[in-house]
Amino acid sequence: MSKKKVKLGSPIFANPFYIKCPVAASQTFKRRSGHFVYLSSNRVNIADSGTSQLFGWALVGKDWTSSSTAGADKVTVDTYPFHVWEVPARDTFTAANLEAYIGDTCDLEVVSNIQYVDNGESNEDTIVIVGGDVDEQTLYVHMNPNKCYATGVA
Repeated sequence: MSKKKVKLGSPIFANPFYIKCPVAASQTFKRRSGHFVYLSSNRVNIADSGTSQLFGWALVGKDWTSSSTAGADKVTVDTYPFHVWEVPARDTFTAANLEAYIGDTCDLEVVSNIQYVDNGESNEDTIVIVGGDVDEQTLYVHMNPNKCYATGVA
């Protein structure tokens, strides 16, 4: 009987950071919004104020609401913590504020189905600010790697 060759160090998936995940019931994604999500009961939920652990960014390119039945829909989630995303800022900021924000951590908040970078709050610190656009009032952010995948299997 021949043994299967194992190629150690090779990615298992074609896109190793993209994972297809079931979605919790009635999750609303807006195109001009953040799409950071966390896992609960093996389903992705939109991260909001109080979310202390992120799983990734849901790749949803349009306004969309998941089924009212949990798990009926699936989305692809980019789980790479250092991919940078442009997200609306919750609080107005200036160029001087933006310069001071670089490298800082902050929270997320959802208001009227829009996920914002809560640049006025630092409780969970799930997001790292790496840049922004003062004219558009958006911030360039990535997940704080210290706030990803922190739950053990048991």
